[in-house]
Amino acid sequence: MRISHPYLIIGKLNKFLKPVIKKADVWRKKMIPIFVKGIIKSGSVHLAEIGRQTKRSCQKMKTIENILSRHLNSTSWDEEILSDEYLRNVSRWVKKDTLIIVDPSERIKPYGEKLENLAYVRDGSSGELFPGYWTLEVVAINGDQIRYLLSKLFSVEDQATPSFPGTIQYYLEGIIEATKGVGIHVLDRGFDSDDYFNFYQSHQTKMVVRLTGNRTVCDLEGKAIGVIEQFAKKMRLGYLMKYSIGNKVFWREFTWLKVTMPDVSGYFTLVISQEGNEWAYFLTNLEVSTSWEAERILRYYEYHPQGDQVIRLLKQTTKIEHFLVRSYLAIKRINFLAFLVCAFILSQGTLSPVVLRWLERLGKCFKLKVEFIYYRIFYGIQSFFRLITPFSLRGYAKAGG
Repeated sequence: MRISHPYLIIGKLNKFLKPVIKKADVWRKKMIPIFVKGIIKSGSVHLAEIGRQTKRSCQKMKTIENILSRHLNSTSWDEEILSDEYLRNVSRWVKKDTLIIVDPSERIKPYGEKLENLAYVRDGSSGELFPGYWTLEVVAINGDQIRYLLSKLFSVEDQATPSFPGTIQYYLEGIIEATKGVGIHVLDRGFDSDDYFNFYQSHQTKMVVRLTGNRTVCDLEGKAIGVIEQFAKKMRLGYLMKYSIGNKVFWREFTWLKVTMPDVSGYFTLVISQEGNEWAYFLTNLEVSTSWEAERILRYYEYHPQGDQVIRLLKQTTKIEHFLVRSYLAIKRINFLAFLVCAFILSQGTLSPVVLRWLERLGKCFKLKVEFIYYRIFYGIQSFFRLITPFSLRGYAKAGG
């Protein structure tokens, strides 16, 4: 392999970070790349682990941790400005038919009693309540390419946070403004709410939302049809959709009808599908007039699990839930830095097959049976970065305030 291949990765990371840190002060322009490279090299957001990957032999670990901690807690910079710059740049990638997966997630800290603004969040896997913080994750999918648009950490215990739905809508407004309303937002059952439906209608933004089934809908004249899960099972599902998982082929029956809702303005299409004993209901403000267009709504939602894969990629490659900083400001910033790491990894899906094979060999990840290629990209880049001489933090301590 030519030696130029790995060094392309360094150039790509610098190019990726350049527009993000454009409005940062001179010290953060130096420190943020060091944080990002340190997280990649260590595979962790622990300041001690980042410090081990960035210190030189003559430097003390305690000194390095103090430097990193001061930068995370500094009031001299605003990570929201940097996040907005990133979103403004990556939004150029979003097209009219790009799927925008919107999914709340969490950062669980079951033993973090002394963390600032610690709240209770619901674990997505177990459904149980744990101490932690909420996040809003937004992923854009365009064909076989994925981009990470947003990862915002927030707490309902923070006095600056009006409410959970209000915070979600505030961040969604930023997404819609940055993308100029293009793209199709795909949302899970947690967004089955009149507030969110009215929000998307008022912003004239396309959406596909999976419903819980206990909602009452009306016909186009406003006459109540009934509760969805009750009348849907009496309907004749006259269309079939074929899809495959691995080597297995499945069939799903479906139909659709035009509906309105009592407290929501506008007209919608309700798509009803059944596979075995499993029923699913989807509401969309996209135009649906043929069976092909109704089937397209079901296929849009099939991309939603890729958003979950991106969230798992972030948690597993950066160990974001194992952070040890205590202040709310530092927690939000370490989440933003971990997000930048994952966003960079996702942006490398367009690397040539030659470079991808080189990264797989370097990271020895060809033994891992994972279909999500971005794990192999991360571990390959991580292995290469560990070969680089550590970045000295000497001289950056005074800029921590």
